Amino acid sequence: MLLPLIIFHAATGGYYREKLRKKYRQDVCHIYSFSRMHVTATDFNSGLFDCFKGHKSVRKCCFACWCEPVRFAANSSATGFLDFWFALIIASFFLPLIWLWGFIGRLHIRQEYGMEPHACSDFFAWLFCYPCALTQESKFVDAGFVALSQGRPYLHIEPPPVPPPDPPRKRDPETSPVTPTRVEEPGEVIPSSVIV
Repeated sequence: MLLPLIIFHAATGGYYREKLRKKYRQDVCHIYSFSRMHVTATDFNSGLFDCFKGHKSVRKCCFACWCEPVRFAANSSATGFLDFWFALIIASFFLPLIWLWGFIGRLHIRQEYGMEPHACSDFFAWLFCYPCALTQESKFVDAGFVALSQGRPYLHIEPPPVPPPDPPRKRDPETSPVTPTRVEEPGEVIPSSVIV
């Protein structure tokens, strides 16, 4: 059962690597392909649970669910963590432990590109929701692939902006219904259930 899975992942990995080579006009899955440019980042360029923000994110998340060794290998080789084929075979062979390989690879990305360390949250992200963690890393790596294809010598990645909280809503007198209030007559007592 393990051998067909490894063969499937190897065939998919070869196809995917060639697809990326054609898309970006170079072998972006070569180990340390990001070393040709200066990459700095304070954090990943998408949130951990941004898996369903747009059709490209959904495709990346689905690919991370069903072909995780292939995407893990592409990310690992581009960032210099592991060679593409070695990462693919290791992740396929030890598929139940991919969360551990992914966690170590995520620590490598953070250290390599000057991101703030978050070992505890990275550990739990890979342990409990590896498709989300792998999709987040894939968006980061894909931004690097685009910069490589454009020949840019540097890439600075910022985390997604945090939207400001919604201001308190004011009642619009034209669209909101007006609740009638009862005016107290002199000497009259209004029961508390009637007061609005």
